Order: sequence, then structure tokens, then C-alpha cells
Amino acid sequence: GGDESSLLAAIAGLDALVVLDNCEHVIDEAARLVAGIAEHGGDVRLLATSRERLGVAAECVQRVSPLDRDAATELLRSRVARIDAAYQWRADEVQVVDRLVDMVDRLPLGIEMAAARLPAFGPDELVDLLTDGLDLLQSPTRGREQRHQTLRALVEWSLPLLSADARDLLVTISAFAGATRLDDVTDVAQVDGRQLAAGPLAELIDHSLVVADTSQQPTRYRLFDTVRAVVGPRRSADLEARHAAWVAATAGRADRVLRTVDESIAAARLDSLVAEIRVAHRWAIEHDADLAAELAAALLLYAQERLWPELAEWSAELIGAADCAPAHLAAAAADAANRGRLNEAGDLARRAADSDDLRVRSSALDTLANLGLYGGDLDQVHEYGEALRTLGVDHDDPFMWMLGTNSISLALAYGGDVESAKTVLHTDRPSGELAPTIRAWLDYAAAEAALAGGEVDQALRLVERAIRAGESVRSGFVVSVAQVTRLSALSRAGDGEAAIAAFVPVLRQYRFTHDVTHVVTALRNVVVLLERLGRDRAAIELLGALDASSTTDSYGGELADLKAALDAITARHESGAIASWLAEGNGRDLAWATERALDALSQPA
Repeated sequence: GGDESSLLAAIAGLDALVVLDNCEHVIDEAARLVAGIAEHGGDVRLLATSRERLGVAAECVQRVSPLDRDAATELLRSRVARIDAAYQWRADEVQVVDRLVDMVDRLPLGIEMAAARLPAFGPDELVDLLTDGLDLLQSPTRGREQRHQTLRALVEWSLPLLSADARDLLVTISAFAGATRLDDVTDVAQVDGRQLAAGPLAELIDHSLVVADTSQQPTRYRLFDTVRAVVGPRRSADLEARHAAWVAATAGRADRVLRTVDESIAAARLDSLVAEIRVAHRWAIEHDADLAAELAAALLLYAQERLWPELAEWSAELIGAADCAPAHLAAAAADAANRGRLNEAGDLARRAADSDDLRVRSSALDTLANLGLYGGDLDQVHEYGEALRTLGVDHDDPFMWMLGTNSISLALAYGGDVESAKTVLHTDRPSGELAPTIRAWLDYAAAEAALAGGEVDQALRLVERAIRAGESVRSGFVVSVAQVTRLSALSRAGDGEAAIAAFVPVLRQYRFTHDVTHVVTALRNVVVLLERLGRDRAAIELLGALDASSTTDSYGGELADLKAALDAITARHESGAIASWLAEGNGRDLAWATERALDALSQPA
């Protein structure tokens, strides 16, 4: 009526800032009020806070994002200081404090609630308690509205403001562990993507319950952890099953592309799915053993080449089960071989080699061929290499072909038939462009053949090309193996400074891996290099440690180089000194040997 119009006109004429707080529960009334004031013009400024837009003319929306990490931590510390001025922070708490502010999504209200509890528990215990739920966190401010008393209450209060479709979609998105794409959500939700985007998804974004990250394409959507904690328990068993099946199917498609020239696209896709893979694996292990095996098979190549340890860790936990799937046996076999547990690796790989799944069978055969290389059984390498080549040719799989071809080439090179080793790398070679990792492995094998034939410069060119190709797609396994060949070539080239510069970062990298077989090869090359540099004591101590701890045999050119280095040192020193140095190394483990090598290489010339 007239009185209302006069009131709105009076408000519009004020030279003031009028704040309308928490409009979402009276959104229609708030919108009508703001529109009425705006119609009268005037100097007044209106600031409305709400979980969704008012939808009126001239509205300028400023979304309030979570604080950045530094600001969130600073706010937490300041609030704790107000609550308990005597509280002492520890210097080693940085990471756990970061985790704590992340758990409340770096939202000021959540940080305030966490600060109120922190002096009583400390950051470590508070993080552990919050992992089980948000109910522990309450506002320290008396008289605050009920919905602001806990984070759970705040989210629960927001849900009835949504349409039924939006609530259903919120629960569906909670099945995803991380940020996800619209087409992924629609696959799991089994609804039309266009309708989803225009309706429920837009509603959730407008209500600030879903965050849209447009910094990458396609856009990723994610929930705040606080929202996930509330709506997650509402997921149905069917939804969790659909999510796990979607993860396995998506990983399977990516695995097929991983073997092609589009390898980098598939690797990036799998990188982005790691959080989803963890969730799907846990669900499948408990509810669907066949799906767990399917997921493991799809990840064998990715895990091996990207040095992703979790598949092997999961598989190791299942080995004792009577129904352990061949895919898990294959993953555990490859890991055991790299760790130097060769007998265990052979047993597991032979059990997996009968699998009907070609991905599993080829992984197992590759491990068995590698075990032949590690032990000097070149007949075994030929046997399993030929089986892999046949699989690759028969099933048009270039990766399987490469695995077999490389095994045969390495066996020929180490056996002294260098020309045949080179020739086989081009026999039955697949047509078309190959995946970067395949090219890297082929160049690595060619470098080994060149090195066996004394062509050191050619070996260096090939192995450096292999490293570049592997690095271009973050294929860490081929890069680490090729680096060892590069070390050997540099050592034989006689360029001591270049060899040292190359050895040091590789040995430092091996400090953090469990790849025993290749660190042993690298350290054997260090022995040869140290002898050539005149650092005889370190060379013999290292040799003593390798003789005591090595789980792989040396043979061929590598064995000849080691014998020549030992003969040269023996000629320069008395037998008592050499025996003493050997005794110093005997009984030492590979960790000691690696540190001894790094120390010896760092000594001035």
C-alpha cells in the first residue's frame, strides 16, 4: 500500500549501506523488498547475503570463496589465541594444521568452530576425531542461531531449500571422492546431461553447495567436505555400485588408449581418477570380487609405468586369499621382482600367467622374462619373450609386442649376438605411430645393444632419446631403467665429471623407491666408475655390500667390467687392505651402499 511505498522510498533516499543477512530462507520476500527499494532510485546501497541469488535487476553477485591456505591458518591461530592465550603451537604441526583447515573447507565459520575445540585436543587428535564426523564442532558463540551452532546443522538446514531433484543430485555427486566432470556425473546418475546442467546442477551451484571449477576444461564440479560428510550417508548401495562400475569401465577404456599414440591423454585421465579408484577399489573388495579384479587388470600397465605403488599394495594384502584374482597376482609379482624378491615374484607370475585376460597374462609373462634377465637365464628370457611377441602380433597390441621384442633383443645382446639384437627390434614391428612409452622402451633396448657392441656414443644418443620420450608422458619406469643404461654408457665413455653428474640424481631418486633390481645395476656401474676415478677403497667397500646384499646375478659385459675393475684395484693394493675394505662392505644393506656411493661420488677429484 501507500505506507509501504513511502517506506521503500525513504529507505531508497538514505545515504547508507543497508545489509540484509541470510536471505535464502526468505528469498522471495527479500527479492521483493530489494526490487521495491531499487524502483525508487536514490543513494542507498544494498548488501544481501544469501546462499542463492535474489534474481532482481541490477543485482551484482560476488561469490564468497573459501579462504586461501595462509589466510585460513592465520584465522585459526588468531581465534585460538582469543580462546586460550597460553596455547603453544609446535613447529612440526604445519601439515596437520593444513589438513585441519582443509577439513572444514577453509570456511570462516568452520575455522571458528575448530579453533574452539583445538586447545582441548591439539591439531593431530582433532583431525582424527573429525575424520569420523563433524558433530564435534560447535560454535563457541552463545545465542547464535541453531543452524549456525554446528556445521552439520548449517548443511542440514540448507537441504529443504532445494528441489527433490537437486537433493538427489547432491547425493549422487557425493559418491565421487574428488572433483568430477558433468559427463561423469551423468554416467553414474544415468540421467540426461543437458537437463541435469540446466536444472538441478545449476540449483546446487546457486545454493553454494557445489563448487564449479572453470579453470580447466571441461569444468570440474566438487562438494565441500562438510557437505559430503552430511549427505554421504544418504547414498544407496545401488549408487555406490554404479560408481564403482563406472570407475572400472572408465579405467578400462583409458588402459586401451594408454597403449596408443594418445597415451598422454589416457595417462592424464587416470591421474585424475586416482581418488575415485581408491573408493571403487574399497567398495569392490567388500562387495564384488569380479569388479575388483577387472579394475586391477585395467590398472596394471598404468601402475607399472607410472610407478604408482597402490595397486601392488592392495594386491599384496589379497595374496593369502584363496580366491585372489590373477590380476592381483600379476601386480604383486611385478612389484616383488622390482624389490628383488625373485623367487616370490616367479611363483606369483606363474600363477597369473594362465589368466584369460590378456593384460594380466602379458604382465605375468613380462615379469617372468625380466626374472630371466635378472638371473642370467637367457633361455627363459627367449621363451617368455616369444610368448609375449606372439600375443602382441595375434591381438594387434603394440605394447605386448614391444615387451616380447625387447626381452628377446636384450637376451641376444647380453648373449653376444649384437646384430640379431638390433634386427629383432624391427621384426614384425606394428605399422603407424607408436605410443611414446613404447618408443622409449624400444630405444632403450637399442641402446643396450649398441652398448654391448661397444658403440658408446650411439648408445648415449638412443638412451637419451628414450628418456625424453618417457618423460614426455611421465612414464617413470622406463625413464628410471633407461637412466641406468645412460650411467653405464657414461661410465664406459670415460667422462668422469659427466658420469658423476648423472649418477648422483639417479641414486638420490632410488633412496625413495623399492626398485632393488635396478639400483643394484646402478651401483655396479658406480663400482666401475669409482675404480676409473681412483677411489679404490670406496669401490671395494661398495662391491662388498653388493656381493652380500644383491638378489640379482651379474653376467655378460657387466660382469666383465666388474672383474676388470677388481683386477685393476688388486694390482694397486696389498691383499690385506682389499680384504679389510671388502669386510667393511659385507653385511651392509642397499641403503648403506647407496649412501656410500653418493658420498664417494661427491668427493673432490
